[in-house]
Amino acid sequence: MKTFELEKMIRDLVEDNPFRKNIRYLISHPEFATEKYDHEGKERYINCCGTALFCTGYAEQERPVYVSPNVMNLIIDIGAVEIKRPGSLVIYRKDNDEIRHSALFLGKTNYKEFIFHKPGKDDEEFCFDVIGQNEDAEYYFLR
Repeated sequence: MKTFELEKMIRDLVEDNPFRKNIRYLISHPEFATEKYDHEGKERYINCCGTALFCTGYAEQERPVYVSPNVMNLIIDIGAVEIKRPGSLVIYRKDNDEIRHSALFLGKTNYKEFIFHKPGKDDEEFCFDVIGQNEDAEYYFLR
């Protein structure tokens, strides 16, 4: 597949996503992914959970923040429906059920499913990725 075809597919998925405004906002502010911010008197980097929640508009904020996996689990337990659709949170867990990564589900096109996320390292920018076939994921849509 050619690069421009892939870019068009991703653009179309973003435009069809209920949270396109927040995704576009983060794309226009890549510095949020790699710069520290003040969090309760400590400098922190944002993480994947904070990015995914920001995209859903769950908490009205000017930028994504660090959200612990425990808080993400509470949010899912309190206000989420387990369903796979554009705009759902994608949750990957460790063997002990702890969240190891989270993302926003964009949708499926040409037999590939795409996500928008903040990879795990502090210096990594927001990006689009394909969900691997061998990855077990859970999907939740926040009410």
